[in-house]
Amino acid sequence: MARSSDSKGCVAAVGTFDGFHRGHRAIIGRVLDECHERGQSGCVITFDNHPLSVIAPARAPQWAYPRTESERLIREAGIEQVIKIPFTAELKGLTAEEFMRHIRNEYGVETLVMGYDNTFGSDRLTSPQQYDAAGEAAGVRVINVPPVELADGSRPSSSALRHALVQGDIDRYIQLSDHYPMLSGPVMHGKQNGRKIGIPTMNVDTGDLCLPEAGVYAAKFKGADGSRPAVLNVGKNPTVGPGNPVTVELHVPDMELGDMYGKDIRFEITRRIRPERRFSSLDELRRAIAADIAASRE
Repeated sequence: MARSSDSKGCVAAVGTFDGFHRGHRAIIGRVLDECHERGQSGCVITFDNHPLSVIAPARAPQWAYPRTESERLIREAGIEQVIKIPFTAELKGLTAEEFMRHIRNEYGVETLVMGYDNTFGSDRLTSPQQYDAAGEAAGVRVINVPPVELADGSRPSSSALRHALVQGDIDRYIQLSDHYPMLSGPVMHGKQNGRKIGIPTMNVDTGDLCLPEAGVYAAKFKGADGSRPAVLNVGKNPTVGPGNPVTVELHVPDMELGDMYGKDIRFEITRRIRPERRFSSLDELRRAIAADIAASRE
């Protein structure tokens, strides 16, 4: 998507923006301030795939938040245009100066707003001054945004979001991001153990999303008619037998599931109710889930 010949140019930020945490919000805030001052539009250039999937595949992380939902949050913050591009071996090979020249020529970027930990380029620049110089050579003005610090002195990051999730620390995730964690994906066929005890669940294929620690969580199912309280179970269902794979199962009380197979759903995780455990019988499991449902409605 190249710029048009009559374009005024734009102010941009580049990155994965995974989870759209408080640090990302500060960067977007600076983009919008620069847009207002310069009379230009703002854009975010982000990637379909994580850059590490090309740079160092063994270190490529799972996503802390669904990609389409991160894009929605970026737009809600006031960005007019979100440009999604694949991160390729060709992009990997560009120096910082070459990359900035590329986004200037291709997308009209005249000002680039960078977070304190934002890095790019095969020449592996290490300081804001080096990025400033590379930008000047490419015809791009570079603005560096200082880190956001929380009350405890920590800094929000996508890796911190993932760490909070795998610890099951939903409160920490919210503190870092100012929103609930979310999972999404198509409903797939399961063993229908929930139906056997009168509590049907939707088995969700969450793909490459980071999962919370095994356990039971209160959730909000995001449907066409709004949000509904739900119960999320992440784990291996030890009560029904050993050696089960990890599954993601969502129960939405009083909702007719109908034929949900293959349909994409999304839901927020609002708090952890309890850890995963093995019950002595299906009847004991049923009673525990009834208590979980009551907790999710509170």
